[in-house]
Amino acid sequence: MPSPPAAILRHPDTAFELISLHGAQRFPRHSHDQYGVGLLCEGAQRSFSGRGMVDALAGDIIMVNPGEMHDGQPLHCQTRRWHMLYFPARLLEAAADAANLSPFGQTLLPPVSQDRRLTAAIQQLTARLLDSATPVLARDEAAAELLSRLLRFPHGQPLIASGHANLEQVRQMLCDCHDASLRLATLAAQCDLSPYQLLRQFRRQYGITPHAYAAQHRLQLAHRLLHSAAPLADIALQCGFADQSHLTRAFKRQYGFPPGRYRQAAT
Repeated sequence: MPSPPAAILRHPDTAFELISLHGAQRFPRHSHDQYGVGLLCEGAQRSFSGRGMVDALAGDIIMVNPGEMHDGQPLHCQTRRWHMLYFPARLLEAAADAANLSPFGQTLLPPVSQDRRLTAAIQQLTARLLDSATPVLARDEAAAELLSRLLRFPHGQPLIASGHANLEQVRQMLCDCHDASLRLATLAAQCDLSPYQLLRQFRRQYGITPHAYAAQHRLQLAHRLLHSAAPLADIALQCGFADQSHLTRAFKRQYGFPPGRYRQAAT
């Protein structure tokens, strides 16, 4: 039986985005530029995180920090169902400022938690986002409660900090250049390393290979551009994909749904 389609929900009066997925899809290693907080409702999964490999079971909270490399696959060949709330880092930064916590740095969320009060806060905000009749004030209160619960986790430097200056130069080149003919030797020459040394050091620093990093960056750019009115074909070319079909395949593999479906929820 095919899995139900992804549910994507966004209200114009909130910065939270609710993504609900159900299936056995395996997600490649990638990162988001937002926080992600949610509940694994059914099944189980194993995933890489900034703290190593972790397992999550039904009922567990699953979380990801901005810039944190992670992936996900079902355990024991089970399908899994989960709800995720994504929101920009500025929301938690503002909450930290109000609580005089910002000097301690970024809030570092663990990949898995069983915190009961946080579970209740996630369930409350999810329910209020799903109910279109919920007053804006009630959604605001649920969002504030969730953020206050998240601030109880430790604060510190990002899990994946900027790398060595030479590796950072390579990373920036991967973000700026969408040329499919870019060679590993060209990147290695930027930091006086052999291609083999660059591959090993880049993967150690950023969690993925240079090619995977470039592909992920193009998808993140496409994700942001889907909020514009630009045609999908134009977005694909602007982000370095061969065509719209290429973008659609890559986008669905990383996010679990095609870009067209995401755009419908974004407008």
